Amino acid sequence: MEQIVVLYYDYYEQNYGDGFYPITEKSGPCTQSIHIKFQLVGNFWKQMDEIMICGLDGNEGPLLLNKLNGLLYSGIGIKDKYDTILHPKIYSKL
Repeated sequence: MEQIVVLYYDYYEQNYGDGFYPITEKSGPCTQSIHIKFQLVGNFWKQMDEIMICGLDGNEGPLLLNKLNGLLYSGIGIKDKYDTILHPKIYSKL
């Protein structure tokens, strides 16, 4: 199953800052929208577009997962196009 969602990002941060960290809601005049395609692969929503999501800050992981799942699906997480888990964040002890 595929879903296309509208996410928002800061163009300057994407190109000159930390990278592409999209958010689920518009947060100001500098925020631009982008359509990102995800596909449910196994139990994870996998990003299918060329631009690579670098990460999901704060509560954006659960918010995006809820947006992708809606009422019909039950994905348990989100991966970027290279299968790196973006949500839920997995921490390891060093």
